[in-house]
Amino acid sequence: MPPRPKKPAPSEPDILASPALFPRQFDLAQRVALLVRMTRDTYRDSTFLDERTMVSDPRAMTVPIQALAKRLARDARPNPPVNYLFHTAFCGSTLLSRCLELPGTSFALKEPGPLHQLACVRRDLASDAPTPVRVDDALLDDALRIATTLLARTWSPGEIALIKPSDTCNNLIAPILSSSAESRAVLLYSRIDDFVVAMLKNDKRRAYVAGMLPRARVDLAGALDHVETESLTPPQTAAYVWLAQIRAYLQELASHPGRSATLDGALIFSRPSDVIRAVAAQMRLNLADRTINKIVKGPVFNADSKDPTRPFDHEAYQAKRAQTKASLEPEIREARRWLDAHASAIDLPDELPSPALA
Repeated sequence: MPPRPKKPAPSEPDILASPALFPRQFDLAQRVALLVRMTRDTYRDSTFLDERTMVSDPRAMTVPIQALAKRLARDARPNPPVNYLFHTAFCGSTLLSRCLELPGTSFALKEPGPLHQLACVRRDLASDAPTPVRVDDALLDDALRIATTLLARTWSPGEIALIKPSDTCNNLIAPILSSSAESRAVLLYSRIDDFVVAMLKNDKRRAYVAGMLPRARVDLAGALDHVETESLTPPQTAAYVWLAQIRAYLQELASHPGRSATLDGALIFSRPSDVIRAVAAQMRLNLADRTINKIVKGPVFNADSKDPTRPFDHEAYQAKRAQTKASLEPEIREARRWLDAHASAIDLPDELPSPALA
């Protein structure tokens, strides 16, 4: 069978007009953006918008980064409102974003790959780490502006995009929110005890938090340079990584007062209606009480957020979590002790400011 012919590259106005063309990643060596075709359903059904993206056409289209950057610079349209849900990992962000997948009101994009890619490159540049291709600040700025602009597109004029980056992207909070005065954010987090439980509950999670350590070291530069991270125990590693995430939040809250609100992820389960109402207010989403009740009692809130075909039993989850927390109590105490000894390095307050829900 002869190969299928390539589709011609779409015109620039088409790219800017619709989320049907998703920026799957950047080829920074070739200085092009790779776009794939998607539908509202494939966005919704994709667990995350990375290598697991469910595309409607697997053929990628390439568009030069420079051409797109020039087109954006000429575009006279005002920036649309856009919402971001940043998070510290395993704290309910996927569930919350699924709750707010509301056609006509909110268009959710879960962990877009290009933001993760640019966050990693940004850390490489900050740490003088070798990169496989030569990337300068101008190219990185252009790529980030393209990514945030394309991710802000929606299917209908009344919708607002809700972008949930991966936990790797907290080093992008400041540049992302600085790029548009119309952006708002919720900074979702776990308290230190809950973070330790989430990260040390099994071997897979322990490996995950260990893998977060190199980027946390970059994000804490200038604050904890004296810490020998190679000698940290698993609980201390979790506390170190948590501190890096919270530092990014505190920096953002100081940089853009009133633009971001913090939220303890545990409240999603203990006060779900209040959380959705508070997040909707922060994100300028006009949700009636009946809509909120429908979300909380509906299938999204009662299914596994990463695999909606599986039911989710809240009571069983909470019981198992309490059991896990009890078994990890010695490691939780160790993490707290380490945190108490190092919290002053980032002026950690007793409570994070600007709570979305008191």
